[in-house]
Amino acid sequence: MTQKLYYDDPYLRSFTAEVLSVAGAVERLHVERARLHRRLESVRLELAVREGERIRAGAEAGPGGVLLARAVLEDRDAAWLAAVAGAVTAPGKAVAVLGARSEGRAQLCFARSADLDLDLRPALTEVLPRIGGKGGGRPQAVQAGGSDPEGVAPAVEAAATRIRALLA
Repeated sequence: MTQKLYYDDPYLRSFTAEVLSVAGAVERLHVERARLHRRLESVRLELAVREGERIRAGAEAGPGGVLLARAVLEDRDAAWLAAVAGAVTAPGKAVAVLGARSEGRAQLCFARSADLDLDLRPALTEVLPRIGGKGGGRPQAVQAGGSDPEGVAPAVEAAATRIRALLA
């Protein structure tokens, strides 16, 4: 038995529909929304990879030929920074020192390629006061967030200097 939705208002009566057809339409919209969300995330990752490749191309060669890539990005979140850092370091022999300012917040992300033996935690600890933040991570990748976006650029420069010294 099919149930219909009825309305008292004459205008709304023109929208009378079978409950099953409405439920089916809602389900189709839900599936389409999920598909579009997956596609959006895929495109977002592709853009982050391209940005990482661009940053890597402009990186300076540090001690031992290790590329030291640094950048300050606007209106990017921690997940974006991590994806960009991954793209910078994936080809190997590289360190990414990235920062972002977004919505009055500061974000930092430092990462190294798997072929390097370098602990990035001391560099992060040293620059945390510059962004008024907290952070942490593993030796190969660290992240932090803070309340002072004006400190991002100085923090990135100080961390790059510290990492260059650690590589020497």
